[in-house]
Amino acid sequence: LELALERPPAFEGPLPHEAAFWSEADLERFLASGGAAWPSELGQRPGAQTCALLRQLRFMLAERKVSEPTQEYRALCKHLKSVNFSRWCTAPKDLQASRPALGLGQLPALSSSSERVPRLRFVTPGPLTSPFVLEEGAFPAVASSTAWGLDRWRTEAGRAAWLCRALSPAFPEDSAEGAEGVAVVSSVEDYVDYVRLLAEVDPACSEEESVAFKRVHMEGWPAFSQAMQTTFFKCWKDLVPPGVEDFTVRWVQMFADMFHDDWLETLARYFTVSLAAPGCMTRLRRQNNGAHMWTVQTEGRRLVILFPPSDATHLYAHTASP
Repeated sequence: LELALERPPAFEGPLPHEAAFWSEADLERFLASGGAAWPSELGQRPGAQTCALLRQLRFMLAERKVSEPTQEYRALCKHLKSVNFSRWCTAPKDLQASRPALGLGQLPALSSSSERVPRLRFVTPGPLTSPFVLEEGAFPAVASSTAWGLDRWRTEAGRAAWLCRALSPAFPEDSAEGAEGVAVVSSVEDYVDYVRLLAEVDPACSEEESVAFKRVHMEGWPAFSQAMQTTFFKCWKDLVPPGVEDFTVRWVQMFADMFHDDWLETLARYFTVSLAAPGCMTRLRRQNNGAHMWTVQTEGRRLVILFPPSDATHLYAHTASP
């Protein structure tokens, strides 16, 4: 900051607290404008390295005097660096789509190699006894990113807001202090801008930039019981993978009838949406009450690590807060 202040034109007045986390280019623009052009106003310009949500996060970190990432994010940065993830990020998009980075799915703490979850073209009749992945195109309702991608969420629910956390999901004993306690309410449109910015400027999750490009995750947003409720009422039957025998509707109808609630509104709460920038993580945990779950990836990529029930004694038994 001192070097920047020594350059003409001189800036009169105290610097904002969050200036410690701005890029050099954004800082120089701020000084050259006499303090008029804040990075949040530069977020739409080519080459800018900030956006509304990132500026808010940087201000929060400066207020809390946070200068280190969470332990979880630091571990992720080290793992990605060990598998040369930055080089994979520069590969052509078609190559990225066909092959993940070598070693990405191998956890450093495990001595034995991990196995890939079986991929199926369709669900076979009968009880589901193990995890599986449906091949792309097997789920017509979300067959392409244009159906449920970032553009749609930004257009149709951009003003909706949800709590974004550095550690997600929250556990009851979590500290509200430090890097782990960072949580901020963001609109969907601001979060989409944040996702696209980080995908451009820090896709490989550099540990050196871990504070400047702080990660927070918009997980568990109940979009279909809020901003997208009308859409849900029209298409809820298509949001279950074809071939899966799902009794959720039957149980929800019984529950809603007992408490005189609208069963379709109640059902909408079982469907949540998660938006995540590159490098966002969900914590190791198990589903509340031993529930089954399925996830649908509508845009981007996600690495999921599953542990069999036989490993339960080696894992902590935390469940998420409601």
